[in-house]
Amino acid sequence: TSMLTVPRYSLWMVWSDERGEEFGFL
Repeated sequence: TSMLTVPRYSLWMVWSDERGEEFGFL
């Protein structure tokens, strides 16, 4: 869901990177 804010998007990118999952689509 791209409804999240930009900062949240960045956090998801970092979080997904650590988790090693494809959650970067947010």
